[in-house]
Amino acid sequence: MVNPGAMQLLRVAAASLALTLGAAGAASAAGLSFDTVFGATPPWGAIPTRIVWSPDGSRFTYSLSSQDPAAASTLYLYDAYAHASTPLLEPVRFGPLSPSPSNAGWSPDGTRIAVSVKGTLSIFTLATGALRKLADGASDAQWSPKSDSIAFAHAGNVWIVA
Repeated sequence: MVNPGAMQLLRVAAASLALTLGAAGAASAAGLSFDTVFGATPPWGAIPTRIVWSPDGSRFTYSLSSQDPAAASTLYLYDAYAHASTPLLEPVRFGPLSPSPSNAGWSPDGTRIAVSVKGTLSIFTLATGALRKLADGASDAQWSPKSDSIAFAHAGNVWIVA
């Protein structure tokens, strides 16, 4: 059952959008509904989040957010010179029903990315697509300046993996 107050708010929002868009946009604004505005992907599209630049500034990773907090999203790689995005890590690579991978950081040499899924720290190698699990229950991952090891907190201790 839809709340009548929410429907009235939606009508006001649609009318406001129609005024903003002008006559050309009025027809598309009139097609707005509670389900389309508050669906997993709204009519205006998903919004990029968790943007992290590579050390050389040529690429960055990002995710596309959903209005559904339970929905997992892919980690994408954007090439700033080619102006192109490609999927980098699908949540399914971490197991069924896995949440979105979050970006813990690029290695300083730009060849690997540390990602975390529900506290599991993994390293993704860009050249090969290999994903290596390092530790469960890890947090605060930081690469060494030479990219030869990564430090992280786990169970009240600091760990270093080369």
